[in-house]
Formats: sequence, C-alpha cells, structure tokens
Amino acid sequence: MSAADDVLDLSQILAAFGEIDDDVREMMQMFVETTAPMLDELEALVAARDAAAAEDHAHSIKGAARSAGARAMAAASEAVEAAARAGDWAEVELKLSLIRPAFDAARQAIVRL
Repeated sequence: MSAADDVLDLSQILAAFGEIDDDVREMMQMFVETTAPMLDELEALVAARDAAAAEDHAHSIKGAARSAGARAMAAASEAVEAAARAGDWAEVELKLSLIRPAFDAARQAIVRL
C-alpha cells in the first residue's frame, strides 16, 4: 500500500473500511471506470467553452477524486471548477492539463492496491 501513499490518501477509506480488501479494491476500480468518461466529457465541455457545464462536471470529478483519496486530482478539478466559474479559459485549460496525469497516477496506484 505504500506505493500508493504519495498519490492516494487512503486514510478516509481505511477509517471507513478498516483495511484494503477486495471490496475496497472493487470500489476503487469503479472510481476509475466511472471517472474516465467524465474526464472525456469535461475536456469536450472545455473545448466547447460551456462554462456552466464545465464547472458542474469539474465539481463532480472533484467529489469523486476526494472520495477516492486522489488529492492532486481533486485539487486540479477544484481549480478548473473555479476558473470555469470565473470564465478564465486560460486558467481552465492550464488546470485541466493537470487532471489527466493526476488521474493516471491514481489509476496506477489503485492497480497496486
């Protein structure tokens, strides 16, 4: 589990479940499977300059990332959410470019659980 510690904060999950067992691994895999298409959609919304929908989508991704303990991904999503709310497309695109690598790192850490 230590390989994931720098990417995933598992403290919430451990507090709730007590251990990383097959059920937790399945839940974390569900995070990966459901979040990947959300990222695709967020990228499309940003490309379309749909600020309200991008803000909402980034908010949902932020919540999912926080639930999974993917701190860097949650922080980048929160920044996209705020920048979309402000209509700052340069900042949206900058912060959006951080989400996918953070997701990929979280996905790799989840595989190692």
